[in-house]
Amino acid sequence: MKHITLIITGSIAANKALILLKQLKKEFLVDIICTKSSLHFLEDKTFSYYSEMFEQESYVKGDLITHTNLAIKTNLIVVYPATMSFISKANLAIADSLALSVFLASKAEKILFPAMNHNMYHNQSFQKNLLELSNFENITIIPPDSGMLACKMIGDGRVKSPDNALAIIKDFFKKNIDLSDKKILINIGRTKTYIDPIRYITNNSSGKMGKALVDAFLKTNAKVVLVAGDCDFEIKSQKNLTIIKANTNEKMFLAMKENFDNADIVICAAALNDYKVSKYIPNKIIKNKNENLSLSLIANIDVLAFLGKQKAQQVLIGFAAQEVNDKNLGIEKMKIKNCDGICINNISVMGKNETEINFYFKNNNYNLIGSKVEVSKQIVDIISKNILNY
Repeated sequence: MKHITLIITGSIAANKALILLKQLKKEFLVDIICTKSSLHFLEDKTFSYYSEMFEQESYVKGDLITHTNLAIKTNLIVVYPATMSFISKANLAIADSLALSVFLASKAEKILFPAMNHNMYHNQSFQKNLLELSNFENITIIPPDSGMLACKMIGDGRVKSPDNALAIIKDFFKKNIDLSDKKILINIGRTKTYIDPIRYITNNSSGKMGKALVDAFLKTNAKVVLVAGDCDFEIKSQKNLTIIKANTNEKMFLAMKENFDNADIVICAAALNDYKVSKYIPNKIIKNKNENLSLSLIANIDVLAFLGKQKAQQVLIGFAAQEVNDKNLGIEKMKIKNCDGICINNISVMGKNETEINFYFKNNNYNLIGSKVEVSKQIVDIISKNILNY
């Protein structure tokens, strides 16, 4: 049986957590953590719960510490309702309560259900904390509903109903997709086209979307080969991940070609240079000898098009950055490059944490909006359901 830790925070909606608790106990093992402020709102406190960091009067060597014990054994942490204070402190790693200590110490997946006043929810500082927290790979934030609030204001801030929250939690466990028998090949980041030994042409892709996709696939237990161009962050080694550095079109082409035959799913998320210089200058260009410099550009290697021609059993997905979302252009690109799907995003999202993608896949069109972490989870979910036929 799956183990859930339910954290109840100090919101006027705290009593709804008791309804959710009764429903959760029918299907899950549940530990409850109540913040001190939540106890002021709870009408029924007859259930067993944790509220203090150290509930024993004294500790001896070898005793289990409450927050670390709870953090280790849980499969999922649910914060319902989640207040502005809890969310902001969680983002800033302020562990000043048992609830926050367990939340921050646990590597388990976490689902938060915000509840607060409309103006508090839309406060700029809070929205910054909310966005930053949502970008963590194991955190899902469920937006509140709109309606009449306890403060008699109409707006956003109503916590999801216990029934809706239960459905989301149950769906989370259903979505725990296992791709342990699948091999994923993905390229991310940007490439360089050298003009001379030290000068090059590149673009402003950060690699964030590609990294989010890598993390999403790793969570399915798939084996991932990552061909990484230049990115705005360090890529760290981890289980089931093979990293190949390739910061030019030529290097990326060779790495993708060599690993393509063994792959089940191939994602081309890298921003490769469409053009290269027609004549590379082997020595450093000396400025005082070349006051005016003209460059002639020719088409570069099209890695996605090459893979499309070689495709057999692989599911091949490409990315296309556009100034305007043109469905016809996206579908045409899919056909020309023999892709199974294509993700079209606007060039304005490059380097940002948020994105909007139109994902054309298997005759379906999905409009995906949110953080790159959340959108990548949705893309992996869509592809996986097709692969696993459910």
